[in-house]
Amino acid sequence: MANTTLLYYSKLLVRCSAYEKDGSGGGRVRVNGAAHRVPLQVGAALETSINRSLVGLMRPPVLSQPPTEEAEGRRSQRQNIPSEKQTVDPFRQAVIVEGGVRYRQTVVVRSYEVGPDRTATLETVLNLLQETALNHVWMSGLLGDGFGATHAMITNNLIWVVSRMHVQVDHYPIWGEVLEIDTWVGSSGKNGMRRDWLVRGRSSGAIFVRATSQ
Repeated sequence: MANTTLLYYSKLLVRCSAYEKDGSGGGRVRVNGAAHRVPLQVGAALETSINRSLVGLMRPPVLSQPPTEEAEGRRSQRQNIPSEKQTVDPFRQAVIVEGGVRYRQTVVVRSYEVGPDRTATLETVLNLLQETALNHVWMSGLLGDGFGATHAMITNNLIWVVSRMHVQVDHYPIWGEVLEIDTWVGSSGKNGMRRDWLVRGRSSGAIFVRATSQ
């Protein structure tokens, strides 16, 4: 019985057109019409290439060096991270409202954020909540080089951990609808922090989503 077989060796791929068993319990592999006894015998050039690949795999991994201050400066410049608090972000169409307590961002539901029924998916809603939370930290002027972490958190090797999140969707926005997303923070317990969101339609003022996380 002939079956198509793939033989993998390190990063090299040998494609076999067929494998046939013989009466002695062994078999033959046909490559490009030529029969070879198993194990497959390879040429000197291919064998040398395989040996070199094995030597490379056995070498200890080279640890990357931490980024220099110059590299960090270039990355911060590309990310446009502010060093002081901002009240308006024209690029993200966002403002700080209610005396600096709330962050409000205006977004439009895009075509790739909706399902077949032209309404935003739950994944889209959660992505918008995450994006506005990070943008709020960005406008506060506290953002370090971490993913939403402040300079003090990076110094102490700390990260954000969401222990629980509650999302209530009253209505799913539709494709092309303009939304206003408000988010703000508050204390929770001794060492915790709570973040709340409110997603509304800009034209109708209807509330689509309420969410809170700890």
